[in-house]
Amino acid sequence: MKKLRQTIHDRYRKNESNQCETVERAFTQEEFDKFMNVVTNPLHRACFIVMATLGLRVGELTALKGKDLDKEELIIDSTKGSYKARFRLPDAILRVIKATEEDDHLFPITQAQLRRVFSRYRTEVGLNRVYMRTAPCGQSKIRNKRYDLTLHSFRHYAIQKAYLLSKDPDLTRRLARHKHLETTLRYFRKNRKEDVENLLESMTNF
Repeated sequence: MKKLRQTIHDRYRKNESNQCETVERAFTQEEFDKFMNVVTNPLHRACFIVMATLGLRVGELTALKGKDLDKEELIIDSTKGSYKARFRLPDAILRVIKATEEDDHLFPITQAQLRRVFSRYRTEVGLNRVYMRTAPCGQSKIRNKRYDLTLHSFRHYAIQKAYLLSKDPDLTRRLARHKHLETTLRYFRKNRKEDVENLLESMTNF
């Protein structure tokens, strides 16, 4: 059994070593709660809650204006692809978003400012883990340091939580505003080795 688990581990580690993508990941629930506990600024808190609930990219969030809020629906203009999505918002989100004039930003903060405050909160709660990122395939072996939790981790968190609650991949794809299901599935693959090992353990627990 131990040898079989090691074989699975080695196979996944080999596959991951051949990939040329980042290792950004979602917050765990414990990390998310710990992070949000130190965010007291109302604007910052509103930004993070909306990103973690709707899975917005930082550019989509900071681009939202009063005209994008149609009664109880939010119109999201995707930063990837030329399409818009409409979502009927729950009351908890509507209480966070303040009504403004059509041309006013719903969240008056720039991407750079939001990244800076996120970095400050991340340091405050001790979530500054880093990894070494290799340049994309075909390029020279340049490695640089990256944080594994970034603003995009709120999107990972939202998508993974949506799937855990719904168990519906296509519904999760619609929330993520992905054209292809394959794109959505990438948000779960970083945990596949652990999932396989845990499943194998439960199946052989005689």
